[in-house]
Amino acid sequence: PEKSTFESRRRDRCKAENDKFNPDHYIADFMGVQDIKHLLKYKTEWTKKLKRAQQNDTNGTNNTEVNSMNLKGDSEKIEQLGAIRHPNTIGLSEVEDIRLTTENHKNNINDAEDILKFTEKEKSMMLNLPNKDYILQDVKSIYFGLADLLFAYSYNHRVCEGETTVESAWTIGKISPTISCLERFTTLRETIISLFRRSLAYPCYRNFELSQKCLEDVYVLMKLGRRAILKVLLEMKDIFDHSDVYYIYSKIWLDDYCIWCQTKASDKVIRSLAHQLHHYKVSKSDIGWHLEEYEQLALEDQTMG
Repeated sequence: PEKSTFESRRRDRCKAENDKFNPDHYIADFMGVQDIKHLLKYKTEWTKKLKRAQQNDTNGTNNTEVNSMNLKGDSEKIEQLGAIRHPNTIGLSEVEDIRLTTENHKNNINDAEDILKFTEKEKSMMLNLPNKDYILQDVKSIYFGLADLLFAYSYNHRVCEGETTVESAWTIGKISPTISCLERFTTLRETIISLFRRSLAYPCYRNFELSQKCLEDVYVLMKLGRRAILKVLLEMKDIFDHSDVYYIYSKIWLDDYCIWCQTKASDKVIRSLAHQLHHYKVSKSDIGWHLEEYEQLALEDQTMG
């Protein structure tokens, strides 16, 4: 690995995925979609948190960005809202309006932070992280790597219906090309295609619709913002820390991502990436394995049978 390049690792990854893809397994999961309907319908805890946060939006809009849940809190900024204009220059009714607006914003932030409140365990994990600073040259690939990790987490979270199993570290590690292949992406398209390929080649359930649901879950996490993302990264770190085989990846990747998410990650960039994910349409032809042809053959066999 120390002598490999990004290009050689990508070639090796694509070859391994091509060798691993099993048309029979894919067709079986395509035809047996009823067996995973409950997984496709599953509402993750993050979807519920986003819905609750949007319902708590005092403006009643549908475009609530829960990135106001920053890691330090915005209470001091909100308290300054009433001081924008001096009280002596406005009427009493306007003073009351400003006071109510300030209180509403405070309540909104408090509600948001309650929805994604850090547990004592998470706080302890953050305190135990090493103190590091980063000089980043290829920042874009860091965000694509984040999407990669969140997708792998989302697959495990959805398939296990929010629980953690002894296979969780393996599942996340196999689906994530960042972890398993030391991949570095330069575009969102190649990131998503790689994730779909691995989710259709390695884990137990290999269903295109399931992969689409996982991508939607990543959008929800990014919509919730850095606080939710950090909670997910800490959960992943805990999973890997307790794995006899995969614990090393916690030190290689997750420690740094947890620190970076707290100190360097940009809410603006995450919002932009969430927007792109929400509007990105993955085609089966992009995967490179003739998925539609396999599906058509399976449906024809079923009709003839």
